[in-house]
Amino acid sequence: MSLRALFPYVTLTSLFTACINVPDVVDAQPDAGDINEPDGGPADGKVTLTAINGATHVRDTVTLQISTSVQQPDTVELFVGNELLASLQPPYTYTWDTTSFPETTHTLVARVTKAGRIETSDERRFIVDRTAPTIISKEPTPNDNAVAAGSPIRIRISEPVLGSTLNGTSVRLRLGGVVVDRTVELTENESLLTVTPTEIGPVPHEFELALADSITDLAGNPLEDSTTTWSWRAPAWLSVGPAAGISPSWANSPHLHLAPDTAPLVTWRTATGIHVHRLQEGSWNALGGTLSVRVDDIEVHASAPMVISHNGTPYVSWTEEERGEGTTYVRSWGASEWQSVANAVDGVGKPSIQFGTETTPWLAGIAPGPEQGATSIRVRRQNGAQWADVGSAFRAVTANLGRVSDVSLRFHAAVPYIAWSEFGLDTNNEPINGRVHVWQRAANEWIPLGSALKTHTSDTSASQVDMRLDGNGRPLVVWSETTPEGPTGTAANVYVSRWDGNQWVSLGNGLSATPGNTPADLPSMALAPDDTPLVAWRESDGTTNRVHVRQWSGSEWRTIHGSGSALPDATNVGSLHLQVDADGIPWVACEAMAEDRSPRIFVYRFNR
Repeated sequence: MSLRALFPYVTLTSLFTACINVPDVVDAQPDAGDINEPDGGPADGKVTLTAINGATHVRDTVTLQISTSVQQPDTVELFVGNELLASLQPPYTYTWDTTSFPETTHTLVARVTKAGRIETSDERRFIVDRTAPTIISKEPTPNDNAVAAGSPIRIRISEPVLGSTLNGTSVRLRLGGVVVDRTVELTENESLLTVTPTEIGPVPHEFELALADSITDLAGNPLEDSTTTWSWRAPAWLSVGPAAGISPSWANSPHLHLAPDTAPLVTWRTATGIHVHRLQEGSWNALGGTLSVRVDDIEVHASAPMVISHNGTPYVSWTEEERGEGTTYVRSWGASEWQSVANAVDGVGKPSIQFGTETTPWLAGIAPGPEQGATSIRVRRQNGAQWADVGSAFRAVTANLGRVSDVSLRFHAAVPYIAWSEFGLDTNNEPINGRVHVWQRAANEWIPLGSALKTHTSDTSASQVDMRLDGNGRPLVVWSETTPEGPTGTAANVYVSRWDGNQWVSLGNGLSATPGNTPADLPSMALAPDDTPLVAWRESDGTTNRVHVRQWSGSEWRTIHGSGSALPDATNVGSLHLQVDADGIPWVACEAMAEDRSPRIFVYRFNR
């Protein structure tokens, strides 16, 4: 029964009010007239009316007590409204059976008469309520399989409930089938029940809540349908945006950008160009139109895009290739459209754009030459409408033919660092013996940090490098490396090394989630706000490629908060990108198979 809707003047923080239609006369007496009109003046006494158990809400009977300082009164009467309910004799108690009275608010008053003079008590209001309270809403909803860990459990009830009936027996919370400690709070006029577990537990997990019928409203009516339990599930990873994917079909090469005080950005490529989206109120909304520079409708193929922000302004870079020639473009977001950042750069592919302490960006990419079939690194920085060279083109091994790939540019303050994979070429001009190199710009030169990185001395190849810089400006790199031929081991493992100021130090052993001939590849690394490294990579579980994520504990690589290794919903994964937000929560953007069997872009956030 919604009492507040019927009687908006009622406040539950004071005496609860209720209304009653005029009943048949109980203990009928002649009409006493208006009880507030004394016949012979006041009786010079005090009269009080109370409920013995303090009840203000009644479903059946309530015992009333009248007390008076008037000595030997002529009459002691009890009224409902202006109708006489009963005439009483000492000790002036009365058990009022409300079952014949309507469910509403009733006003009772006691009247004492002596020698024609009367005294009345203050009014007492009672709510007669025989309607069982019901559950209006449950949060989380029953059988929800995508609930955020730590979400409040809220049960909205049709009317106030009696707080003393909420106890360990009537409110039972189970985590994984085991009863767990919880707190219970009543708010919003005692009609909103909030249950909070004292521990969330590792994800994924399943909660179950059961409410017993010993929970009652203020009148003692038991909660209706309270024996029904409901459950919900908190997965290890939550989809950010539609669970069916955030992109059109056949999108690939996602790049995710998270920065404090800036809306998350994600970009991907399709056959028509580059797409940038921004997360707003739970939806990925397009930031401008499709980015594509095409001349005379000639088909071009865009490289994987990269998106960052500087002072809150989004920047995106990509390369378009036609007939083996590549042109790199950089755009920044204006008030309502994408704007060119300097002129296009010919002959540069796979760009990596970053900002140091300057307001203008630096751009690193792969350029052809100087030998036929070889490639090198070119670094430039914006100078007005042009991109000015930062030194000449370079690679680590200049005496032999070689190719570079996977260029990663980073800054610590004004100091740039660059990491890349570099290969020799065999007699068939095929890349072999890949190694990872990390250089630093100092005194207008690119200077190597230690020797090349490669776990095995021979018969393997290191590639797919990704680099981050910790708060002290020391690089950490991750890469995928094939394993030596042999009867055991995987086809490739993921490795991580940190520069300690003097040398490269390996963080743990090679990462691989599945034993056997399953390559662990496409690694991506991110640092938590406390500089803890996290690594994601792609690897088959024997059936399909999935994303695996690990976090460095200081001595070994572990799953995050005891969760499973893989993102279970992302299957047949292609490229991927890992980021960590300002709260230390990892996010993954990946190309994966949608329900319609076409690849789309998905974004997931760890459920914490």
